[in-house]
Amino acid sequence: MSRLEVRGLSKSYAGKPAVAGISHVFADGEITTIVGPSGSGKSTTLWMIAGLTAPDAGTVLVDGADVTAVPAERREIGMVFQSYALFPHLSVRENVEFGLRVRRVPRAQRRDLAVDALRLVRLESFGERRIRELSGGEQQRVALARALAYRPKVLLMDEPLSALDAKLREQLRMELAALLQELKITTVYVTHDQVEAMSLGRELVVVHAGRVEQSGAPREVYRRPANAFVANFLGSANIFEAVCSRRAAGAVIELPFAEIAAPEGAPGGACWAMVRPEDVEISSNGASMIPCEFEAMFFLGNQCRLRVRVGPWSLLADAPNHFTMAEGTRLSLAVRPGKVVVWPRQAGNGPSP
Repeated sequence: MSRLEVRGLSKSYAGKPAVAGISHVFADGEITTIVGPSGSGKSTTLWMIAGLTAPDAGTVLVDGADVTAVPAERREIGMVFQSYALFPHLSVRENVEFGLRVRRVPRAQRRDLAVDALRLVRLESFGERRIRELSGGEQQRVALARALAYRPKVLLMDEPLSALDAKLREQLRMELAALLQELKITTVYVTHDQVEAMSLGRELVVVHAGRVEQSGAPREVYRRPANAFVANFLGSANIFEAVCSRRAAGAVIELPFAEIAAPEGAPGGACWAMVRPEDVEISSNGASMIPCEFEAMFFLGNQCRLRVRVGPWSLLADAPNHFTMAEGTRLSLAVRPGKVVVWPRQAGNGPSP
């Protein structure tokens, strides 16, 4: 296991910041996923860590040693690219050996290390095949074997599954998670796929406009987003202007259409209130609930996503996949206790217009 840390990494292109002072200590021997929209700076951050892009400012440290000025081939950092970057004129084994050749590893040792790496990804019998003879999933494994062959201290992965179909992505994601947990290698995995980020990473880092918006355990970041951007980017969210007030019976959140119990430690005064669709309960006979009207349903396979209306406001709610309902049906809704998340209402920290 190795310790990776970045301090104040920054990079601009044509005067426009791509990464703006990112600092983070990555968990030793664990997978950290960096997620964010296109153009958020996640891949640029990865390339600066790898030594493939020089930062304008900041420091990269591996096990406490400053490697910012160290050439990429001497950083003991492995990299798996989005496009795999495999050589079609070389065999599978020769592709895996390539990084070892660059590092001037003797031929016999190169072969042994390549065979070991191919065994890790269950391609030990594929060594003499050509790249064009492999499926997309097999090519992805070859790229991973090449990155692991010289036994790097840190592994970087830049959207390595993005070119694969959904079913294969899910399969390889589970295989990759199991392998990296077994190897206990410090891994930084960049993706724009929220499900991939939350299911793979022990730690999740959400970036936006070149900055870290929030980091932490995936479950905690999802359940307790720091702001509206994180709430909306990781899944779906109902977000409303609200006011947190004190009552004789305790604190309440005054939503535009109802009052609900405030969570412990909620800030007083003007705030944003967020509720996930899975925390909105829908009923056809809830006398003490909030009246609403069914508008639309979207079938998602394992569940249904509903859109309901309370006066002029729309909410998203989840229901079982056998749910059926006629448009315009009168229903009732309630927010499950303790599931509302609030943060102070300030300029720039609410939903995008």
